[in-house]
Amino acid sequence: MLLAGREQVRDGVPAQRGAAEQTRRRSGRRDGAVGEQPVEPALPAVEGVQLEVELAQLRSQVVLALAQPGALTAAINYYRALFRQGAPGLFHGTGMLVQLPTLMIWGEEDTALGKELTYGTEQFVPDLRIRYIPRCSHWVQQEQPDLVNQYMLEFLSDLRS
Repeated sequence: MLLAGREQVRDGVPAQRGAAEQTRRRSGRRDGAVGEQPVEPALPAVEGVQLEVELAQLRSQVVLALAQPGALTAAINYYRALFRQGAPGLFHGTGMLVQLPTLMIWGEEDTALGKELTYGTEQFVPDLRIRYIPRCSHWVQQEQPDLVNQYMLEFLSDLRS
C-alpha cells in the first residue's frame, strides 16, 4: 500500500469509498458540492509504483468529472445506446463512412469495451488499421505510452510514403 496525497492506494486502486465521499474529500466541502480544488500531488516516486500512483490520480479525476451535473447521465446514455444497437449499429443506415486513413489502438484487457466491439468497424472505415495491445485495459495511452507513440509514429510515417 502507498499513499497518494492523503488517499490510501492498494494495487493502484484508491481505497474503496462511495463516489460522494470521494467527491467531498477532494472538494474539501462538507456539503458534497464539487469545488475548484487542485488535485494533491503524489508522494515522490518509488521505483515501480509511479504508474500506479498516476492511475490512481486519473481515477480520482474521473470521479470528479463524472460528479459534475449531467456528466454521469451523458456517459451512461452513450453506453446504453452502444449496448442497445451494438457498435456497428451506431452507423447502420446513416451512410456514414470515414474516408481518411484511421488508426485504432485498443487494449485487449478492456473490461468496459471488449475487443469484439472493433469487429466490423472496417465496413465504416475502409482504410482502417487496428493495433491491439495485450495486457492493457481501456487507458492505453496511460498504461503503454511508448507503444502507443510507436504505433502512432509508424502510422504517420506510412501516410508520408
